[in-house]
Amino acid sequence: MNIIHLQKLVFFAKRITLATDVLKTNFPVSLDIANEDEIKKEVKAKNGALLEEYVKVKNIVSDGQFVTADLVSWENNGNSFYLENDSLPLYFSKTGKKLLSEVITENNIGDIKINNSDNILAAVQTKNLDVIKEEIIVVENSITDRQAVLKVKENSEKYIANTEVTVQYRIFNPNVGTYKRVAEGIGNKETAMIETTEGLIMAASDTTLYQLDSDANNIRKVELNRKLEGGIRSLIQTREGPIFLGTSKGVIYYLDKDGNIKEQLTQSEEINGGITFMSQLSTGTILLITTTGYIYQLRPDGKKITEISRLPDEGSYSYASLVESKIGDMVLVQSGAGIYQLHIDGTFIKKVVNGLRSLLHITKLKNGIILGFVNVTNGNPKVFQIDMYGNAIAEVPKPNLWSAVYTSVVTTKGRLFVGTWGGIIFELNTI
Repeated sequence: MNIIHLQKLVFFAKRITLATDVLKTNFPVSLDIANEDEIKKEVKAKNGALLEEYVKVKNIVSDGQFVTADLVSWENNGNSFYLENDSLPLYFSKTGKKLLSEVITENNIGDIKINNSDNILAAVQTKNLDVIKEEIIVVENSITDRQAVLKVKENSEKYIANTEVTVQYRIFNPNVGTYKRVAEGIGNKETAMIETTEGLIMAASDTTLYQLDSDANNIRKVELNRKLEGGIRSLIQTREGPIFLGTSKGVIYYLDKDGNIKEQLTQSEEINGGITFMSQLSTGTILLITTTGYIYQLRPDGKKITEISRLPDEGSYSYASLVESKIGDMVLVQSGAGIYQLHIDGTFIKKVVNGLRSLLHITKLKNGIILGFVNVTNGNPKVFQIDMYGNAIAEVPKPNLWSAVYTSVVTTKGRLFVGTWGGIIFELNTI
């Protein structure tokens, strides 16, 4: 005899939010008796889908003008329909005032150039024509690179005070990163650029150092007073004043303000690989990247190097750069294989999967926008705007560059100059 065991199948309905069934939460009525039964009656009358047996009304408050309360999910005899601990604020009044969510119905406000209060409010009004922006504010500490919280002012005449709405946006200015002009250039592939404390620009090719004025013109070749061990790959002037030059052989030199070599600070055997990039962070820490993907910390006097971490073994890091993010004390490192997130101390976090390859350089502008420069075989280079996590926001349309970008400098006045494979220096738009 065959015995068949039947198993009982039990299906659990997926719980939903209260907001799914309760679309109206502001009621233009005065409640003679502000109790749970009266409130549930009014809510049900305007929201027919609500299952009353699975909700409770709590925190009922009346100030003579408004009645406010919270509609909360409730488990009835062991059964529930709405998400556990879900709640919605309710408002009852004959003042005619509206919830902010009733007038801001389009929460995705599109692209803004800079995420400040004025730009956010202007974009909100463009997408929600009936909103009176003078009666709302942007909660300052709520502004991120992706969203912000709007709040009704205390003295608002049209909206219920202190009610809030969250709006989303994308920071993108299609003009940033496009061609502005051609500066003088150095005629050879440029490998490094900085602005000195004297307001001059120092630029380098593989074997030669140059000084230019603040407009990247009036070029002057620096006659080096000794031979370098390796080609020039990185320049940095620390906030303490010294100018350091790093080479493809892993050697660091100390330069004076005119570019003369004062001292050799390190030996090539002290690090693994050649130096690709050096940067001083807001913390004062100096990080150094090598061609083999090692991250080192450099002492402010340049005389001691400490190994911190190593990037994934994904080929050469001959062209790498680093910018400081505003997100969680993090830095972003670029290489031809992509972008990596590091902690502010240089320890590795993860690789960012963003689809960007053949990246030659990234730079961060004074307004916080990060630009990434991509090499295109048999074509003009592309420019992307990148968010603080290392993700590509969008490609800059028609940057009009005709030589691959390998280095850059953002001046104290916010101007952006980029050095290229062909020795051309471009100034790019930053606003």
